[in-house]
Amino acid sequence: MFDLPELPYVKEVFCFDSTASTNESAKADIRSGRIRGGALYVADSQTAGKGRTGRSFLSPPGTSIYMSLTVCEKLSPEAFPLLTMVTAAVVANALDKCCDTAALIKWPNDILIADKAGRKKKVAGILTEAVGDTAVIGIGINVNNRSFPDELVNAGSLFTVTGREYDRAQIISGIMNGFDRLLPELVRCQDLSFMREQYEARLISLNKEVVIVPLERTLSSGDTSDYRDSQSEQTGAYICLGIDDHGGLRLMDKNGHETIVNSGEVSLRGLNGYI
Repeated sequence: MFDLPELPYVKEVFCFDSTASTNESAKADIRSGRIRGGALYVADSQTAGKGRTGRSFLSPPGTSIYMSLTVCEKLSPEAFPLLTMVTAAVVANALDKCCDTAALIKWPNDILIADKAGRKKKVAGILTEAVGDTAVIGIGINVNNRSFPDELVNAGSLFTVTGREYDRAQIISGIMNGFDRLLPELVRCQDLSFMREQYEARLISLNKEVVIVPLERTLSSGDTSDYRDSQSEQTGAYICLGIDDHGGLRLMDKNGHETIVNSGEVSLRGLNGYI
């Protein structure tokens, strides 16, 4: 299924034709003591994949990448959540290198690529979970999918945005090489100071008007498309200034006052669209 080369950081690789979720498989092995250290889980399909806000992640066989990486590095409680944003940069860099794309990041963890009509499509998502002091980073990438359900208006794949098919194993290898470079830097700095500029260069909302939506409202509504928060409409949108070293999104209101929000509090929407 996947002919993977020797990968940096990884001590064990587990491949599945199908599993409920690579994250769930990894978490079960951590709890049982089966693995200790970096392990990679890859599946050809999933039956119960999910994203950051708990929504199901479409996981058909033979088309996409469903992978999870376990990370046991020494990270402070403040640095631990930053793994998601480091992963977003790693995935974006790998896609650009392997697929000749220009990947963008929708804070904090969605990867978008413009199709031939210039419409930004989500091609990848990231979900980081914890089991004790071990992180499980789940990555889902739509690679060779030909189409999506009508309700997933913002979804795309590498194939639908570029018109080309790609070798999934090559992309996985590129991602793992990226982790080998950036994870040690996160451990060293314990914040995003080492890659803040790199992340902001890909931030699709940078210097644009955005609205923020309380995460609990996103969870309850199941909204995945355009959203205009009624309170934000009354008070005005924010201008996105970038991120701080701790992964917070820096926003400026109409009066020039800056505020910082984090991904555990809000979801981000563009004033007139997905971003």
